[in-house]
Amino acid sequence: MDQDDFLQTLQAARMQGKLHHAYLLTQNSEQALRETAQKAMATLTCERGVIAGCEECAECIRRVSENLPYVTWLEPDGSSLKIAQMRNAMQRDQTKLPAGALALVFFEQAQRMTVEAANSILKWIEEPHAQRVFFLLTTSPYALLPTIRSRCVLIRLSDSLQNQEGPSSERFAELEAAVLELVELCKTKPHRAWHFANDRVAKLRIKPEEMPVFFDRVTASFRALSREQTQNHPVLLAGGDLTTGATHGADGLRRARSYAQCALLFSHARRRLSHHVNGISLLEVTLMDVADVLRR
Repeated sequence: MDQDDFLQTLQAARMQGKLHHAYLLTQNSEQALRETAQKAMATLTCERGVIAGCEECAECIRRVSENLPYVTWLEPDGSSLKIAQMRNAMQRDQTKLPAGALALVFFEQAQRMTVEAANSILKWIEEPHAQRVFFLLTTSPYALLPTIRSRCVLIRLSDSLQNQEGPSSERFAELEAAVLELVELCKTKPHRAWHFANDRVAKLRIKPEEMPVFFDRVTASFRALSREQTQNHPVLLAGGDLTTGATHGADGLRRARSYAQCALLFSHARRRLSHHVNGISLLEVTLMDVADVLRR
């Protein structure tokens, strides 16, 4: 199953009230697994029910700022996921949630759980709660205890060509420099950004398999800018709505929203690359849309 199919299945399951209580996601790439999990989080928390998130609703803005109250993300502490981490997560677990809300628990590199840690969460996982979903991410599913695996729905995610044949580290540095240059141009001179597609990107001679990497990095950069703005304005993080920001740094919140919309535009464009559209032309059109957003 590829990432898009999984996210569509996840969205449909939520709409039908048929989400499984625990998913074991496996793939050859830890980075790809993390990306899929983050998009699953966005799909299940977006107020508008948009796959991978709309980037505009309050929950999507909070997700970008890593401030979703019912999401727990556990990653190895040193060389392993430890029992103390599990106990802390279980103590924070909330069984009384607002209607429609979901408690999401992610275990990154789940194969690195200690035996004690794995045993400590058996009861937690085997007692499903209608509003709680577990996601265990691993490149080595059979390194997990059988008692853990048996409590989860195993989802094998396919590896796309670009994940298998990504750019070299030197080439990635070139692409990253171009991304930073482009994002800075969008911030300062959005009306000129669309020229970047032909003037700079074309000269880099980006191969078709490198285009998804470029679009992903631009998306991540705009999300980081949005997160930076929201972190500087606690009214939003405390549960306020963007429309209440007039007396609490309205300009900063407006920028946060604009950057989130730009991230969404690039994320949507990234999906179109799989339809064999011309990457340079797609970038040019996307930058025109970004300019419209940033000039409002």
